[in-house]
Amino acid sequence: MKNILAMTTLMIGLINPAYAITWQADTELSNFETTKIELANDYDGEAIATLIRQRNDSTSTKAVLYIHGYSDYFFQDEMAKQYIEHGYNFYALDLRKYGRSILEGQHPNMMKDISEYDEEITKAIEIIRGEEGNNKLLLAGHSTGGLISTIYANKFQNDNTIDAVFLNSPYFSETPLEKTVIRIGTLTPFLKLPTPPNLKVYGMTLSSDYYGHWEFNQDWKPVENGDIPVYAGWLASVYKAQQIIHKGLNIKMPILVMHSKRSSTPIVYDKDKSTTTDTVLNVDAIDKYANNLGNVITKIRIEDGLHDLVLSRKDVREHVYSELFRWLDGYMK
Repeated sequence: MKNILAMTTLMIGLINPAYAITWQADTELSNFETTKIELANDYDGEAIATLIRQRNDSTSTKAVLYIHGYSDYFFQDEMAKQYIEHGYNFYALDLRKYGRSILEGQHPNMMKDISEYDEEITKAIEIIRGEEGNNKLLLAGHSTGGLISTIYANKFQNDNTIDAVFLNSPYFSETPLEKTVIRIGTLTPFLKLPTPPNLKVYGMTLSSDYYGHWEFNQDWKPVENGDIPVYAGWLASVYKAQQIIHKGLNIKMPILVMHSKRSSTPIVYDKDKSTTTDTVLNVDAIDKYANNLGNVITKIRIEDGLHDLVLSRKDVREHVYSELFRWLDGYMK
């Protein structure tokens, strides 16, 4: 009987890799574990993604999968703690070419099309709902991760693997240069574009090495933004994804869109603006295009919120979490 059980376990692992995964202690955050997700080779060669987890001490079958933004990775352990305290198992993805998943010789943060991330998100969800045993899943995305999550949720909604979507300042925008950037990015995808100065200001606002309170790996999330260029192909892929949203989607699961009440674009650090506004995206554009996502949309503007709302000052973060979990209590019972 033992030999039969062992052979069955082996066959399951061969048929479905999700049942053969191993977890190890995270090198970045205490009390978290990681597992590597092997991906098909792409234009940079070998590719991997990293799934990070912290399971709830109590028995729970509700989970969240968090997708980070551009020039970013998962380091927001306070956010994970909030989900844990509210009864969720927490998971985050460091996408290919980001954070824990960057391999030597790769173009960091690069994508030629937003659909490239379908593979790792799908495999992560298979693990979370398969071996991990969760039957309710919130897909949460910040900034570019919010754009990625939106396109993915719309594309794969008939799979019924996502129960709700939370978008934290998703990268929804519009620009008259859209067609030009797409053309340039398609022809010369690895052309390096100038990094907007407001991104450096945003990094300085967050980092405890400058004006902020947060510690993170600046090799993966550089404050100066000099080590991680903006590639024309990456920006073109963002604009192509936004064109899909501009035409309108029909996402059937409930969606919460949350963002700061105001935007600003300081080119040098300004305490009043930098610490109370979204200095990366235009929040009015986010609000406008949130209406295009589906029929069950909740929109909340957060007074004094930063671009990543969960990195705002303490009282603002508390407001964000209060609104988020009040909404989840209604849609993720």
